[in-house]
Amino acid sequence: MARNKGLSVLLIIFSLLAWDCKRNNLNSSSPLDLNGKWEIRGQVGGIAGYIQFPKGNGTQLIFNANGTYSRYIQDTLYKSGQYSLQTITAQRTQQPEKFIFFDGVNSNSYYQIQSDTLTIHMDGTGQALGTWYIKTP
Repeated sequence: MARNKGLSVLLIIFSLLAWDCKRNNLNSSSPLDLNGKWEIRGQVGGIAGYIQFPKGNGTQLIFNANGTYSRYIQDTLYKSGQYSLQTITAQRTQQPEKFIFFDGVNSNSYYQIQSDTLTIHMDGTGQALGTWYIKTP
């Protein structure tokens, strides 16, 4: 019971942080900001609740200026291909957001970058679902 209460509090906090970032217009990234290597640091939502990942875990997204991407899980290439970005009004925020299309398919995810943190939000869900990454050299 206490665990469910704690999870609910985390989801509320994450939702408020996401709203505050939007309210303060911190979503001012450009597609060039997405370029580079991003290592996963955490996920929130769904059955698992809140999960943190340690530095050096080997799960990465790499975006290149030529429109290609690579996904690595534990330092092993999982998938690579082409990506593109489109600004679409998100169901969750009712605001224009930058959506990522992987291999021509809408991932139903939009992103925000603040400093060295990339947050990818799932749209169209009844709860706060998101994954965040830290930019690595």
